[in-house]
Amino acid sequence: AAGVEDEKEEEEEEDAEEEFHDAFAHLSDERLEELLQQQAEANRVLERETAMYERYLDKQARAAGVGVGAPGGPAARRRQSVGEDGGGEEDAAAAAREEEGVAGARRRRSRGFFRAGRGGGGNLTLTPQQKCTVAGKDLDDYRAELQAQVQQLEEALLDCQASSSEHEVMAAELRKRQYDFDRQVVHGPVDSISGKIPAESVAKFVADTVHARHSLTEVFELKNASLKPQLKRLETQLQHKQDMGDRIHAVDFEQLSIENKQYLAIIAAKTDELLRLRVDSSNVTKLTDKKKKELLVLIKESKQLATELVSREAMLARVEKEAQVAQAEQDQAMKSKQKAEQTNTKFRVPSTLEYVKATAELQTLKKDVATWQKRVELTQAQLRQTRSRGRSLAASATFTSSVTRASKPTVVQGQNWHA
Repeated sequence: AAGVEDEKEEEEEEDAEEEFHDAFAHLSDERLEELLQQQAEANRVLERETAMYERYLDKQARAAGVGVGAPGGPAARRRQSVGEDGGGEEDAAAAAREEEGVAGARRRRSRGFFRAGRGGGGNLTLTPQQKCTVAGKDLDDYRAELQAQVQQLEEALLDCQASSSEHEVMAAELRKRQYDFDRQVVHGPVDSISGKIPAESVAKFVADTVHARHSLTEVFELKNASLKPQLKRLETQLQHKQDMGDRIHAVDFEQLSIENKQYLAIIAAKTDELLRLRVDSSNVTKLTDKKKKELLVLIKESKQLATELVSREAMLARVEKEAQVAQAEQDQAMKSKQKAEQTNTKFRVPSTLEYVKATAELQTLKKDVATWQKRVELTQAQLRQTRSRGRSLAASATFTSSVTRASKPTVVQGQNWHA
C-alpha cells in the first residue's frame, strides 16, 4: 500500500512538473532569466524570514523551557527516535524511516508548490501582522543582546582603565623607589677602605621601605573599614530599588506602556513641530539675509544719490549764478541795444566832401603825432646826456674836495671851495 501510494505521488509529481514546464515553455530565455533572478531574490527574502522565524520559535521554546538542546526539544526527540544506546538495526531502521519521512515531506512541499503555481494550494507565508510581530520580537532581542554586549564592553573598558591606572601608579612608585635608592644608597656614602657601598645603607633603605609599606597598609585598611558600611548601604539601596522596580514592572507595566506610547506620540509631534520651526527659521534666515543684501544695496544707492544730489545742488547754484549773470548781461545788452537804436535814429550819414576833409585832417594829425614823437625822443636823449654829465661833474668835485682836505688840515674860515 505504501509503494502504491508512493507511485501515485511520483506520478502526480511528474504530471505537476510537466504542467509547470508547459507553463514556462513559451517564454524566452531573457524572460526566464529575469523570472529566475526574481525567484532567487524572493528565495533569499524567504530564507531571511525563515531564519528569523526559527530564531523566534527557538527563543519562544526556551522561554517555555523546551529549547533546541533542552529535554523534550527537537534534538532530544530526534535522539529518542534514533536511540542513544546504540541499538544497531533498530537505529538504522529509525534513521531510514526518518529519511523517508523527510523525502516524503519534500515531495509534499514540491506538490504544494506546483499546486500553488497552478493556482491551488493554501497560504505558505506569514501574514504582515505576524511578520511584524516576529520582526519586532527579533529586533527587541537584538537590542537586548546589543545592550548586554555594550554593558559587557563598558565593564571590560572600566576594568582595563582600572588596570592601566594601577599599572601607572605602580610604575610611578617604582620610579620613586628607584630614585630614592639611587639617592640614598648608590650615590650615598662609600666605605673608605673597600670603596664599596656599605650594607648598613641597604639594610636601612629596606627597613624604611618596609615601614612605609606597613604605614600605607594600615591607612588602606582604615579606609577599607570605613568604606565597607557605605558599600553595604549602597548595595541595600540598590537591591531595594531593584525589588521596587520588579514590583512596579509586574503591576503597572500596561499603564507604563500606555504612558510610554503617549509620550512617544507627544515626542513625535514635538519633533515634527521642531522640524517645522527649524524649516521656518531657515526660511526666515534666508529671507533676512536676502533683505540685508537688498538693504546694503539700497544704502549704497542712497549714498550715491546723496552725493549726486549734492553735486546737482552745487550745479544748480552755479547755473543760477550764471543765469543771474546772463540776465544782467542781457539787461546791459538791452540797454546798449536801446542806446544804439537811439543813436541810430539820430545818426546822419556825412557827405563825401566832409569825409575827404576829415580824412585829410586825420592824415595831417598823424604826421604831427609822428613829428612830436621824434622830438620827444630827441629831448629824452639830451636829458639823459645832461644827467650823466652832471653826475660825472659831481663825482669829480667830491674827489677834489676830499684831496684838498687831506692836504690842508686847517681850513681858512669863509673860504669858498667852489672857487
